[in-house]
Amino acid sequence: MKEAIILVPGFGSECQDFYLDNFLTPGLLTLLEDVEVTLDPQAVKIPGQAGKRFQCQVEDEKKTLDIYEVYWDDLVDHLSAKNARQKLARGLNLFIYMLVSGWKIIRISPIFFIQSCVILVLVAAWYYGIVILVLASLAEQNTLQSIEFLQRGLNWMTAWATEGWGWQLWLLISALLAILPTSISLIIDLIDFFVRYLQNESSRGRPPRRAVLRTRLKQAVDNVLAEPSYDRITIVAHSIGCLIATDFLADYQPRSDRAICLVTWGSALASSTSVSTWVSSEIKKCLDNPLIEQWDDFYSHQDWFCSQVPLPNGTVAPKLISREASFRVSLLKQLSGESHGEYFYDPKVLRHLVLGATLPVVS
Repeated sequence: MKEAIILVPGFGSECQDFYLDNFLTPGLLTLLEDVEVTLDPQAVKIPGQAGKRFQCQVEDEKKTLDIYEVYWDDLVDHLSAKNARQKLARGLNLFIYMLVSGWKIIRISPIFFIQSCVILVLVAAWYYGIVILVLASLAEQNTLQSIEFLQRGLNWMTAWATEGWGWQLWLLISALLAILPTSISLIIDLIDFFVRYLQNESSRGRPPRRAVLRTRLKQAVDNVLAEPSYDRITIVAHSIGCLIATDFLADYQPRSDRAICLVTWGSALASSTSVSTWVSSEIKKCLDNPLIEQWDDFYSHQDWFCSQVPLPNGTVAPKLISREASFRVSLLKQLSGESHGEYFYDPKVLRHLVLGATLPVVS
């Protein structure tokens, strides 16, 4: 048995194969006591793709597993890398969107209520800092001197931002943000990407990121489907990657008639459907697509950033099976969001990944 797995990771890949090298590989090699897993020393290569090959054996059954990670962080327009004035404009759109649409996410569950409130506070704190920085920058310039009433207002605001309690408050907020377990820049970039993906807007004459990301994933899937040696092909998506994979597979019609299995870990689809109507439509089309043979969804109540894949109203989906992951973590890790990466180290999730539909899987 030879299977290809296309890994669509979540946000924050620092380089190609970041999640494969630093999360999935250590998990596969150390956490499956009843399955012998070894990593081939040489990378596996097919036209257009390079990945890692694992040899798996349980009892008398052997399986070759080739895993290819789809890198897409280079396609992200990182808000944290922009200058202060660009952050001011895009940050305002981000804050207003969260303020207006956040209540829709809040309605999902008490957990999402806490999560949304925390995120809104973090966005507000970050944006407050951007306003202070912009005002401090204006204080060093001789702008608007020819317009007296504007200059008086500007002088008051810049004094408040550079010498008054506005600056002192920002120093306190900066200190608090600095002790967060996750970088505030990463949080802002993630939320900004999430909002812009859902809004599906083009930027400065460039196509929407949603279309570009689907194209990147299509290239990888086309390459793997063209390799005739695989008996089974699976797409494994994590976090925001679940949104990208579902969006892509909803309309994917390859020339090949080979089936694909979809596996989602810690999906962000529930929060996506609550604020954007087109996501529900994509989930339904994905379920109706005959190309998708099976959809296995893993979630955890200890992961505050995910939930089960939501079914559109009136949809019957026998191919979709949701299972709860087995990991247990501290309340602090749940609050900080660190539990969102625990799927890579969950023996139940990893065993399902390795055994797939070929061998019995413990539910």
